[in-house]
Amino acid sequence: MHIGIAVSGKNRAPTTYVFDQPEISLGRSSRNDIVFDPVIDGAVSRCHAVVKCLGEGRFVLEDLGSTQGTFVNNHRIKGSVSLSSRDSIVLGVDGPRVSVSFERDNESTTESDELLRAPSAAHFPLALYGDFPSRYSVFQKIGEGGYGQVWRARRRDTETWDAIKFLRPELLIGGSSSSSMVRIDTLGERFRREAEVTRMLSREGIRGIVRVDEVGGDSREGFLYMVMEYIEGESLDEIVMRRRELHEEAICRYLGQVAGALHAAHDFEWQDESANTRMRGIVHRDVKPSNILVRKSDDQAILCDFGIAALQEGGERLTLPQMRVFTYKFTAPEVLLENIITPATDLWGLAVTAYVLLTGGFFPYGGMGMGETLKAIEERNLIPVKSYRGRMNEDLSAFVESALDPLPEKRPPTAEAWMKAMKRFEQEAVAG
Repeated sequence: MHIGIAVSGKNRAPTTYVFDQPEISLGRSSRNDIVFDPVIDGAVSRCHAVVKCLGEGRFVLEDLGSTQGTFVNNHRIKGSVSLSSRDSIVLGVDGPRVSVSFERDNESTTESDELLRAPSAAHFPLALYGDFPSRYSVFQKIGEGGYGQVWRARRRDTETWDAIKFLRPELLIGGSSSSSMVRIDTLGERFRREAEVTRMLSREGIRGIVRVDEVGGDSREGFLYMVMEYIEGESLDEIVMRRRELHEEAICRYLGQVAGALHAAHDFEWQDESANTRMRGIVHRDVKPSNILVRKSDDQAILCDFGIAALQEGGERLTLPQMRVFTYKFTAPEVLLENIITPATDLWGLAVTAYVLLTGGFFPYGGMGMGETLKAIEERNLIPVKSYRGRMNEDLSAFVESALDPLPEKRPPTAEAWMKAMKRFEQEAVAG
């Protein structure tokens, strides 16, 4: 029997621990199975409580004489108490929240067994699914967007981490109407496309694209997931907000690395055996600082999130009716006005990203909304890069500003052109 203990609370990312043992202790001492941080979790005692599995889906929570107490459903307990489905457990006054679930191995379950089977909101939904309990011991949420969550999971065999992205289950619950089923199927197909596209690109050995190792789940059953490499580092928007101003050398290096990934994606060709169709060219469609991670170990920029990617030849884009699938501040005007999707779409996003990096977080065209931004673009009211960054390579600022021209034919034509330009500007920055 695998047991999931989930912990969440203030200043703490939801984390799920998976065990195959009858007792799990909780406290600040290193002797505990789940160890709490004394700074973040000050309400927790050194040896605070223990969860005991009595078998047959029965659990007991015992307070170990903690200073601030253990609360179940807002009532402080003394000694031990039996746990029921959805019990709310809090360690200490206003301390971290805990929940318990289990998954029986290779045995049928009874109605009473379901009491603690359903995990709480703090649990990683797949923590007790399939072979995940035997592969991973800890699951921690590291990101969340409009349509998915990303967790990292620690492997039991190597103690290294994988990243697991899954489609948010509530988005797959929409009743049994035909429109709901179409929505579920389309969301599921888009998720699978992201996984398959990214996996194909990463198999080509492209350094600047996140590696996908596994895809699973079923949209009709309520979950879809992909297992990816875990990239320890920061996104470019986090780096900009923290440092405010980056050196030109680093900016050009990161932009060149992303341009290399885009060049490979735009030129990628493969045979879709199921449809007997030759496929060519992948347009990311959502190039922006938050979708670019910088790996700490080698300072490599990694392009992530191909969830709204488009195929240039041989396939159809997957777009739900009335669903906005872009970030307008990073979207080319021809896309906003006419929905023209080409590699130039990504190069515009790269140009806005370059502007944001060079200016420390500002955008090239003013406006409070999409309409005002489009008007500023049409009227060519581009705010010069040097308005925010005084001393810089004038050729670099001219290149970025040309890449933000309203007319696609006046911009740098390809990702390869970006690669060559950024390499030159990087070398000039190093030289000094």
